[in-house]
Amino acid sequence: MIVADKNCSKIHYSLSTGHLPRVGTANRMLKQMLFRYQGHIGAALVLGGMDCNGPHLYSIYPHGSTDKLPYVTMGGRCQAAGSGCHRGRHLQRPGLGQQH
Repeated sequence: MIVADKNCSKIHYSLSTGHLPRVGTANRMLKQMLFRYQGHIGAALVLGGMDCNGPHLYSIYPHGSTDKLPYVTMGGRCQAAGSGCHRGRHLQRPGLGQQH
């Protein structure tokens, strides 16, 4: 297979060898592209996923800067949503699974 875009070729190589791409790799690719356009692509992104290193949650800003946090809110009214997430963090207890 011939792929002109080197980023696509990396993903195709990873999939053809059986190695799944990592969430950190997707984060790096997105932030590099946004940084290249210096905010002219008005995209603020929330990226989340699970890979061999566990769960990941990133916020990616239009200029290409990123944060890795336990919870993420972006956009209008994000401060109100963030305070709700922060208040609910005390309810999290070690050992709780999905069934709880």
